[in-house]
Amino acid sequence: MDQGIENLKGVARTLVVPLQARAMEARRPDAIIRDELAQQLLDRLGFEFDDKFNRAWFMHLAISIRTRLIDDACLVFLKDHPEGLIVNLGCGLDARFSRIDNGRVRFYEIDLPEVIELRKRLFSENGRDQMVSRSVLDFSWADDLPRPTEPALFIAEGLLYYLEEKQNRDLLDMLVNNFPGSEMIIDMFPPILIGRSAGHHPSLKAEGFHPQFKWGLKNSLELESWNPKIKFVQEWRTMDFYKKRWKWMRFFALFPALKKLMSSRIVRIKLG
Repeated sequence: MDQGIENLKGVARTLVVPLQARAMEARRPDAIIRDELAQQLLDRLGFEFDDKFNRAWFMHLAISIRTRLIDDACLVFLKDHPEGLIVNLGCGLDARFSRIDNGRVRFYEIDLPEVIELRKRLFSENGRDQMVSRSVLDFSWADDLPRPTEPALFIAEGLLYYLEEKQNRDLLDMLVNNFPGSEMIIDMFPPILIGRSAGHHPSLKAEGFHPQFKWGLKNSLELESWNPKIKFVQEWRTMDFYKKRWKWMRFFALFPALKKLMSSRIVRIKLG
């Protein structure tokens, strides 16, 4: 196994979960998201699939759907702002830039130093896709970003539920103050998962990693109470998409209360 992966601990190690989900999805003829690079990266990192990964099919499906929804949101943003700034917070080994690049977007990848060190061994930077080696909670990374003359788009995928509420509040306040008029895409787990461990996924359980899910909201509109300049725009629930793929879990989508309890969601907000 690649030594870089062995050096990742705690939350940083969770980057393998969405990477595996995208690789497994790309193998399907009816793939929701086709990220051929994901499989290439897993091969270089020495990861092999076995039957235990199939038991996490619903997690992989939710990740594939959220990835597709966020990619689509980026493309919509770029229609209005073709030279816009997109910032991927907690980027892990995501290859979103290659999937949404319109030839003009400016893209920044922010993550922990050990993650960026590994990422730089696997990805090439260019003038429009740059990496910043810093914790998302070290707000000095904002100084490395150009101050846009038009709204920027911040993405927090697979990130905020690993942070405490105060940390998330401070992050959003910083973005409101420094990038007024920008937008943000957040993914949230259902409240039933808060306090549980991400270590139930086969790839983490085998390694003994048990990072906790620390934050979530029952109602996305609560974000507006955090700061008067935060405005809820819309949300998407993963169970509302690709319904046939949910198998027996489609039952939950038939009942609004159960869907809210079980379905993860993608939330779009405006920052000022």
